[in-house]
Amino acid sequence: MERYTAVEKKICEINEEDKRVRILGTVVDFQGNTIIVDDGTGKANVVFKEPVDLEIGEIVKIIGRVSKTQEKGLLIYGECVQKLNGFEVNLYRKAREILKKVMEDVQRAYNECEPS
Repeated sequence: MERYTAVEKKICEINEEDKRVRILGTVVDFQGNTIIVDDGTGKANVVFKEPVDLEIGEIVKIIGRVSKTQEKGLLIYGECVQKLNGFEVNLYRKAREILKKVMEDVQRAYNECEPS
């Protein structure tokens, strides 16, 4: 099986074309080996092969494969989870937005300098 690169996504941006994603959010619920993560843009059901040692309210980064099911819609099959307790999520999100804007500006400037 081919191993795809995990693309960082907001939960609301995940779609069925995505193969492997990396999400950051807060554990809002769990039952057995399934956890629900909320990143402020949506919630995702993440299923692991075995129960994971997490608590509600913990901040986590998850890498997993995206799958579409009839019962639950999009589902993430968790490959790994990292606890990020003490992590400044808002600062991280601001930095990501700044980086995104800078990269857009660089691309725009590059396109303007390219000969026609």
